[in-house]
Amino acid sequence: DKPAAASKGDGRCNAEAVQHLVEKRITTQMAEEARAEASAEHLRVTQPNQPVTMDYNPQRLNIDIDEDDTIIRLSCG
Repeated sequence: DKPAAASKGDGRCNAEAVQHLVEKRITTQMAEEARAEASAEHLRVTQPNQPVTMDYNPQRLNIDIDEDDTIIRLSCG
């Protein structure tokens, strides 16, 4: 079963909408704008080697950054 496409306003994350941010340096404002643009209710920014919980949350945008605060991946979950 494929999950149904996220509809606007249901709080489900859409990482496709923010892929243009990959390779940009993250700022607090950019992270919040990305969360809104992805229609996600929650946001998690993770740094290299940072432990994270393995719980899946379809309403969360994950932003993975490198040592230089550059975005390397945006995903939902």
